Amino acid sequence: MNVNSDSLPLRFVIHHIHPTSARLRFLLSPLTHIVWPTALPKLSELLDARDSQHCLALHPAQYLKQLSQSLQIDPKLFSIVPEFRQWVDTPGAKLPIYLVKVEQEQPFAAPEGCRWIELPDCFALEGIERLIMRCVYDFLLGHDN
Repeated sequence: MNVNSDSLPLRFVIHHIHPTSARLRFLLSPLTHIVWPTALPKLSELLDARDSQHCLALHPAQYLKQLSQSLQIDPKLFSIVPEFRQWVDTPGAKLPIYLVKVEQEQPFAAPEGCRWIELPDCFALEGIERLIMRCVYDFLLGHDN
């Protein structure tokens, strides 16, 4: 399977949170999106918990391994955050978004063309990705609206 395929049945958000300072960073792709491996299609919408109760998710392990290989990052540096999953309604399907944690105290050097961004840097992103960043922020730092 090609992890760059637009037909990938799931997506990832790669983040690093510093264990002491709680500095939260997201890995931005060369095409300026935080959803990996490809951006979400136009007209995608974030679903709320009620709308996603009956969605069937695929296990992300094999896809995460392929993504880590395509980024040339040791797969041992990544772990899925099992308590987090967001669903996005796209024109073709409902896709799960999994949260991937970088498992080391400092983030690895961003692959060529990529960079680490923080929440204030989100204004250049698509609206759906800003919403996803906010969901991650709320989940990780315990804020509820």
